Amino acid sequence: MKNLHNHKSGIESTSEMIPLMDHWYRFTLFMFGKTEKFPKSARFTISSRIDNYLLDGIECIIEAQYTKNTRTVLPQFNLLLEKLRFLTRISFERRYLASGDYRRISEYIVEAGKQAGGWLKSEDSDSDKSI
Repeated sequence: MKNLHNHKSGIESTSEMIPLMDHWYRFTLFMFGKTEKFPKSARFTISSRIDNYLLDGIECIIEAQYTKNTRTVLPQFNLLLEKLRFLTRISFERRYLASGDYRRISEYIVEAGKQAGGWLKSEDSDSDKSI
């Protein structure tokens, strides 16, 4: 069995981890580092909501990977991305996030959307081939 741990993040990409999960995992770690520094006044509101959406994203990806509900789950994941876009924008405008962090977060979200969309398209093309 492959060793999953490394010194930097505690886990490394493996052939078993799908690209979207690897990307989302790294994004989640990055965001947890940011939301834990939000002011106390935002910790139980916007910070908690962002953290919960990040964890919901992990659950969506796992469900899409291990069930046949990909066409249902991936659009839910895209909805979650849109919610995160707005929450991170609010966080930026409230100055809980620096502009560089906000830009990086936006890039993470866009890339996750592209990967989810590509996955959904590949599922659609696979079902077209079976008809």
